[in-house]
Order: sequence, then structure tokens, then C-alpha cells
Amino acid sequence: MTTGSEREPQRERPKLHLSNIRGGNDYLDVAQRIVWFRSEYPHGRIETVAHELTTEGAIFKATVEDGEGGMATGWGSETPGDFGDYIEKAETKAVGRALGAMGYGTESALQEDGLNVD
Repeated sequence: MTTGSEREPQRERPKLHLSNIRGGNDYLDVAQRIVWFRSEYPHGRIETVAHELTTEGAIFKATVEDGEGGMATGWGSETPGDFGDYIEKAETKAVGRALGAMGYGTESALQEDGLNVD
């Protein structure tokens, strides 16, 4: 089990992987959020379920569980008109939103993913 104080140095590592997005905001890519989550919770789970897969679009639900009682879900949808690889993009979006809800992302990443960060 990892304590909060042991996690603090881990929280600084993602800053090394921030990207700059429109408006000059920092953004942490979903791949880096996964690495960050796995470094803190190696036995945690990230599960995705396709709720809709058609030639017109994809909808995924992702569930993230840290194995210590923390859990969050996120939904992602995309269409082929927006992305050629819309199925992968929808799944990635769902995972990113679930990880963001667990605290794995920057404030602008959460805003970009459509989460309220008041």
C-alpha cells in the first residue's frame, strides 16, 4: 500500500511530460497519465467497455480502480469525421477522463476533457 506522503514525489514527475496546448495551457497526455497511475498503483485496474461501435461512431466507458477503494469512470465518443482512428480515440478519451477524475491530469487537462474543475 502506498501512503499519501510516498506519492508526493510521484506527483512532480508528470510535470516533465506536459505538452503545451492552445492558449498556452499545460496538458498531460493520456499515455503519461497511465504511466503515472501505474507507478502509484501497480495493481490498479483500467478497464474499458465499448458501448457503441458503428461506422458512424464509437462510445466507450472506462473504469479506473486503484485497488484501495478509489474508483472513477469516464466516457468518450468520437466519429470518423473527426478522427480516422475514431474507435481508438474514443477509448483513449474515456480512459483520460476516468484518470482525470481520479486526479491524474493537470487542471487544463481536466478542462480539455470536459470535466468541471471548480
